[in-house]
Amino acid sequence: MDFLKDLMKDDTYIAKEFKCLITDSFCNPEFSQVIREVLMQALSNDCADCTNKQKEIYDIIMPVFNNQKWISRMEEVKNRWSLHNSEKGSTKETESSKPKRHIECINDICSDSCEPGYFGNPLNFTCQPCSCNGHATDCDSQTGKCFCSTRGIIGDHCDKCDEHSLYEGDPKNGGTCYYELAVNYQFTFEFHEKRNRYHNAINYKATPTDPNLDTKLSISCSEEAKMNVTVKDIDNDEKSMFVNVPCSSLTFEHTFSKKLYNFGNENNNGLTTIYVYVYDLHAPVKVQVAISQLRDSR
Repeated sequence: MDFLKDLMKDDTYIAKEFKCLITDSFCNPEFSQVIREVLMQALSNDCADCTNKQKEIYDIIMPVFNNQKWISRMEEVKNRWSLHNSEKGSTKETESSKPKRHIECINDICSDSCEPGYFGNPLNFTCQPCSCNGHATDCDSQTGKCFCSTRGIIGDHCDKCDEHSLYEGDPKNGGTCYYELAVNYQFTFEFHEKRNRYHNAINYKATPTDPNLDTKLSISCSEEAKMNVTVKDIDNDEKSMFVNVPCSSLTFEHTFSKKLYNFGNENNNGLTTIYVYVYDLHAPVKVQVAISQLRDSR
């Protein structure tokens, strides 16, 4: 701790870091994150939750920070962090007023960030929920950029479909994005461990065009996953056909009879659309899917 004791003797350094703590910007990287975390705990509960190592730091920094020389700056820090609550007769945080933050320490070096699902600067108590239109549970802890969990959904707030990769739809307001399957082709979608590390779902849709042929869905997943299958005609909402069924290496097949479904087009609109929602995917995994309308060769 000798280096810390030396820092606490440097008034210029301390003044610079107080200025940084009071502004909206992040503190100087040179200012130990360990010290900042201890300072937050010291102001909130007099370091009652500190580890032994943090208490050692507390014993070094607090006599300096509470010195008459820095008393006005400490008041500014308390006000900036909403920890000085003298009107209520207490300087301790309530459970509901504590900042959202997640602290990890390795070899006494701590990095602090907002809890998963939040982003911002916990040092300034500005953590706020990730805004991802329901398509992500987490985002970048500083920028708020969402880690969209459904392949084909993109944008800082999971608010766009990846049209460049042929996904369409609207992921806002409870919607989602789909890859439209061409009839009579087999498609293979590979989820790579790094590139698709946040993706655990993908959606497909297909609109059979020939009213005189049955339509067959075939799909398999190289690793166990789940899927839902729905059907929608032009006049009605989606109707569930299969819910929470396995998608595995054993190919799932189902035939939609032309006698039960009105396939084809009318005024350039598909009369019946088949939707497939695959979820609980864990990369690396491969999904193979096909919608076919083939004449009986007999």
